[in-house]
Amino acid sequence: AAADRRVYLPQHGFADSLNASVAAALCLHTLLSLYGPRAVGDLAAEGRSEEVGALRRSWCRHLARDAEEEERMLAAIAER
Repeated sequence: AAADRRVYLPQHGFADSLNASVAAALCLHTLLSLYGPRAVGDLAAEGRSEEVGALRRSWCRHLARDAEEEERMLAAIAER
C-alpha cells in the first residue's frame, strides 16, 4: 500500500519472482533502451568543473572498499 505505482515485469522461463535489485536493473535497462541518450544526463556539461570534481571525489570516498581502491579511483578521475 506504500507504493505509488505497480510495475509488472514479464518473466519467461522458470523464475517465479525477482529480487528488488534485479527488478530495478531490468526497469532501468528498459527505460534507457526506450529513451536512449535523452534519459542520461551529461554531468560534465551540466555542472561547473570544480563541483563535478568534488562530487566525483565524494563518490570515490563512499564507494571504495578501502584506501587503496579509493586511491585507484581518484587516479582514474585525475586522468580525465
